[in-house]
Amino acid sequence: MSSVAALRERLSEFWIAEVSNSGVHSVAFQPFLEKQIEDRITVEEWDICEQHWIFLAVCDGHGGARTSDYTSKELPKRISAALSATVRDDLQSKLERGNVDKVAPTISAMLAREIEALDAELGEQVKAICPDPGALPEEAARAIIQENFDPLVLAWTGTTLAAALINITLKCVWAFGVGDSSVVLSTVDADGVRHAQRLCALHSMSDPAECARIVSEHPPEEAAHVVENGRILGWLALPRGTPLPPSTRLRHRLTHAAVGIGDFSLKLPSTYMSHLLRFLPTTGKMPLDGIPERIKTPPYLIATPSVQFMDLEPVWNSAPTVALFSDGVDLLVDGYTLFHPGVSSNADPCDVVSKLLQEKVDPSLRKVLGHGVDAHWSGPEGNRALDVLGNLIGGTNVNRLEMMLDQERMANRKAKYPFYVDDVAIVVFPLQPVSR
Repeated sequence: MSSVAALRERLSEFWIAEVSNSGVHSVAFQPFLEKQIEDRITVEEWDICEQHWIFLAVCDGHGGARTSDYTSKELPKRISAALSATVRDDLQSKLERGNVDKVAPTISAMLAREIEALDAELGEQVKAICPDPGALPEEAARAIIQENFDPLVLAWTGTTLAAALINITLKCVWAFGVGDSSVVLSTVDADGVRHAQRLCALHSMSDPAECARIVSEHPPEEAAHVVENGRILGWLALPRGTPLPPSTRLRHRLTHAAVGIGDFSLKLPSTYMSHLLRFLPTTGKMPLDGIPERIKTPPYLIATPSVQFMDLEPVWNSAPTVALFSDGVDLLVDGYTLFHPGVSSNADPCDVVSKLLQEKVDPSLRKVLGHGVDAHWSGPEGNRALDVLGNLIGGTNVNRLEMMLDQERMANRKAKYPFYVDDVAIVVFPLQPVSR
């Protein structure tokens, strides 16, 4: 039987792990060879008006990696430029401890504007390329796609977003998200136990308020059909934690969110889906049969982010750590499609990730995960994001780690509970590291 160290070496072929010069730890992981990873991670360091900023983002793509890749590269440029202009012009370069609480809403509003503007531009490009697709025969639609592939596929695929804008100088953070990826603050109490705080709200179909918001934005006669079986128009967005049949879970790499960047098939009139966008390639959209006819009053998805400001100074001496992760982590914690098929752990992913960052292994983790944990799973690399990932995919249990390498197991869609590993992206930034 292989050792944990040997399996870690073999599994390293399936992840991209890095510790940046600014001390940000990250990893992206997908062990199934037939699946191309669609998650993207961004880590940037800025000096704006003589203050030290860190920008972190996780983009969880679906239907392909085009939108997540574009967002991860383009959004930081826009936010950096807009932040510089906001601090310099709107705040007259007077962003300091004494006024940061007061001016925080200005920066929050800027972040929301930049995200919504980036998303809107994707849709405007589609409308400029094809103002009226309703009369397009398939041959003409395919010709338009061939000539304008990049902008069209950017609008067709989609991504969620979890991001944090951290001002190290002033000890504060803006957390913002579009969709169901997570931004978490983990702090240590006097007993060395870590506690998690979610920094911005999820946009999830499992949230009754989110479902109510979606329904309220459409006419009463359509309300009964906007959300069906936990999906928008019965097509997009599974609610997290709902034990659906495995075949349903695997037909589509779903966004669990009612909010996302891209996905313009549900933001534009139905003729864009029925006569143009449906001919674009995808990595796994559910069947479109009958869906275009159900699009009556778009948009059904929006890109309005949840934005939350937090002053970190009160917790600065509590080893604060900011963690971002895609919903692939949620599925690993849940375990429904993995080590205890058909049974959900019902554990809070934020709490589990936070406890996995403890120096002393929390005994509750074995009960939740069902296997042993090594606080320094990444070994000599000392990558805290990789520590979290390694402990979620098997920890010290060599049998479970070997399952993560079993391509036949992952390819078997006929099993009662197919072994399914979603893309995983994790970012960990210790603002005040605990001595290891």
